Amino acid sequence: MNKNVERKPIFIGIIMILVTLLVPFAYHLDLNPFGWNSFEAVLWRYVLPISSLFILDNTVHLFPYYVFGLIFVIQIVRHYQGKASRLWTLIVGLYAEIHPLLLSLPPLLRLPFTIAPGGEVMYPVLIPIPALLLLGATLIYLRPQTRT
Repeated sequence: MNKNVERKPIFIGIIMILVTLLVPFAYHLDLNPFGWNSFEAVLWRYVLPISSLFILDNTVHLFPYYVFGLIFVIQIVRHYQGKASRLWTLIVGLYAEIHPLLLSLPPLLRLPFTIAPGGEVMYPVLIPIPALLLLGATLIYLRPQTRT
């Protein structure tokens, strides 16, 4: 097998992992009147009202919100290896973008179990930023479709 063909999925995977870690995946909308809105990335957070950048601030506690972005990266690598179809790779990417919004539905709907006794919303509302999906979809369509 050609070495260039073997290296291409690894190169695509590295690019996608860097985008996943460094590019914001969501805008955090704080429903608490005293809370701060922010841009959320895996390795950093930029809080708007105080113009502060926090490194490694939310890597662990926002894991449920960005985990499907990592799965999308794996799916793209599988697609470049010829192990996954274009359609299923796009479906995984779409779900990865919708997932943070689905987790944000309870506080958006103001369900009673999401409000603390003091009136503060207990779960964040994250509005997805589709940078990973746009790059992934572009890479998916750059790879020629193979017929089996």
